[in-house]
Amino acid sequence: MEINNNGYLKILTSIIFCVFSLINYQEEKMEEKYQWLTILYVPQEYPMEIYNGALIANDFTYGFDSLHLK
Repeated sequence: MEINNNGYLKILTSIIFCVFSLINYQEEKMEEKYQWLTILYVPQEYPMEIYNGALIANDFTYGFDSLHLK
């Protein structure tokens, strides 16, 4: 299978386009910080009991056991 010069030009153009698209994507990527609310919630139709567990974040830890959610 032989590719002529026009085929090489199309392949090279496609590769260059992909590289610049990836570079542009990396520059536009924003790092946002979010505030998260730690909550335990169960819909009313599904009452449940948690026997043991913990909610853990970078600066927050809440351990619980035998918790009834209704």
